Amino acid sequence: MRKQSVAELVEAENPYLSWNVTLPERVDPERIMVNMSCVEALGKVSGLGHINFGEYQGQRELSENVSVAGVSNGMATAGLAGTVSKATKPKINLEHGSQLAHDYQSPTANLLINRAALVDNVIGRKERTGNDTRAWAAELDIAYRGAVLRAARQNLLCKFDDLFLGDAVFMPEFIASPSTMSAFFAGVFYAASMASSLAHNKRETGGFHLNKKRWSISPTPHMQPDRLALAAMGSGFRAIGYRK
Repeated sequence: MRKQSVAELVEAENPYLSWNVTLPERVDPERIMVNMSCVEALGKVSGLGHINFGEYQGQRELSENVSVAGVSNGMATAGLAGTVSKATKPKINLEHGSQLAHDYQSPTANLLINRAALVDNVIGRKERTGNDTRAWAAELDIAYRGAVLRAARQNLLCKFDDLFLGDAVFMPEFIASPSTMSAFFAGVFYAASMASSLAHNKRETGGFHLNKKRWSISPTPHMQPDRLALAAMGSGFRAIGYRK
């Protein structure tokens, strides 16, 4: 199990992860550890290349908590008990710079988390743990794994507009009725789809690049729910932790 501190990630280049989240001065970056084995494995099963983990200065989404304050003339009167910060979704941008077929690419993933929401969550956790650095490590871990899983979903389940006609015809039929005949046609389509991707690679780059193939049991390169399921399971393992 390979681990690096945030301080080490900031100072030196890493082939899998670039760290661009600023920590407060009171937080010790030497004690926030990143499990690089987990980062590498989760990135690969998600079909991602290098991951840029950063932040943006977003706004908090506040949800109001309303409670009944009393009764007047037989009518309930409501009073505002307070507001709760609700974390907003991270911004995900996948850079497909390669000319290879879709299932041969490992796009660079730019993951930006909402700093305002992150800080709110850290404050809430610090009240329970009493430790700033531990709170930051825990919330960064949750934010990172959630962002990678969203990037995996975007990469492995493409929009309908990106699908081939064959994808739209064979994949739903095979899922709905996995009979011997539908499995046969799925196998034929898998072979045809792979041949098409290899031909595309040869035409665009001069080589087949079979070593870059993103393997899946799915017959279509644009929909790989099996890999997404593996990514979801992998996201259950902690990637960022606290060292005492």
